[in-house]
Amino acid sequence: MLITLTNKGPVPCVLDGYPQVRFLTSTGVVLNLPQVRHSQYVTASGPLTVTLGIGTTAYVLVAAYRCDLGYLHQAVGARLSLPGTAAGTAVTVRTSSIPLLIALCKGGASSPGNVIAVTPVESTIAATVP
Repeated sequence: MLITLTNKGPVPCVLDGYPQVRFLTSTGVVLNLPQVRHSQYVTASGPLTVTLGIGTTAYVLVAAYRCDLGYLHQAVGARLSLPGTAAGTAVTVRTSSIPLLIALCKGGASSPGNVIAVTPVESTIAATVP
């Protein structure tokens, strides 16, 4: 899932690091999915400071492996806490942007689908992939 962050504020902002991503069910329950900083699907490069000018865009890629044993709960929304910003600064990702593949899988912590890989905030889409 590629998340696009566009600065619609009145001043530039600086993002530096990895966002914290929390996926939510339709009842508002937070899916407890551990977050790793690289996988075969996302870059292993460390974070660089990204300055978002007014109207400019940055990107975060979130990847999850499939649920081989089936789904317990599927995500319908996500909340990102942005790195390098004031405490509590977060954005909500719209429901239509969440693929049905982001879910809490059957099989417990040993299921590879129960881990999400998240890139740092990147200035280009190309920088989010290996």
